[in-house]
Amino acid sequence: MIDLCKDRNISQAQLAGTIGIARSALSRFLSRKTDSMSYEHVIAIANYYNVSTDFLLGETDEPGRINYDIGELGLMVKTAECLYIRKINQAILCRLLAHERRAYL
Repeated sequence: MIDLCKDRNISQAQLAGTIGIARSALSRFLSRKTDSMSYEHVIAIANYYNVSTDFLLGETDEPGRINYDIGELGLMVKTAECLYIRKINQAILCRLLAHERRAYL
């Protein structure tokens, strides 16, 4: 996230003001003195920089990875649970969801 600020010439104070968090709280998070930040603020930062929350949290190196709501994907809750605990191969599921005939597969 620090790199995003530098790359876009945005100060921590500007970012904090934009997302509605104290600059000191953002600074502690960025310096890893705390891992506590509300999901609303993480989402606000992701939206501000147009990157995924997974990218901000270090879960992926792909800034443009899209996060979908389960309802948008048409997944059953059990399927989502299996995906979350890695009982389903994510790459295969992604290919199925991207397929033009996914409703029939």
